[in-house]
Amino acid sequence: MLEFPVSERNEEFDSYALQNFTRDNLELFIARKYVDDKTRAALETIIALKDKVATASARLQVIDKEAAEIAHDQERLRENIKALTSTAEAKQLIARYVSKANEQETRLEQLEAERRTTIAERARLQGELDLAVRSLSLDRTLH
Repeated sequence: MLEFPVSERNEEFDSYALQNFTRDNLELFIARKYVDDKTRAALETIIALKDKVATASARLQVIDKEAAEIAHDQERLRENIKALTSTAEAKQLIARYVSKANEQETRLEQLEAERRTTIAERARLQGELDLAVRSLSLDRTLH
């Protein structure tokens, strides 16, 4: 009986999308020596930019939430003012409501300015991220 040694190979393929690429993925790549220093640096830049874009998006959500809360509160103030009569106590309360509404309007103006700045910053960061992704070139066969 003849024996023939047979070695079996299994080809595996993993695919990573940069839009879903995480710091954990990068650490795995580094640990397994899948990437060289130049590629590691490029991937770290991409991850950092993704984090900054996410932070700007989260900040926009906070701004929008605060603005919505102020709008809701101002609606309540307007309804309260309409319901009040012309007594001396009512005039004091109306003055208080008007003062609060004035403060809220100032805050809304600040929020809108911050919102515009954050949108511009997020767009700038997204542009940097897009450029970094387009500039990345990696083609390696791993053994």
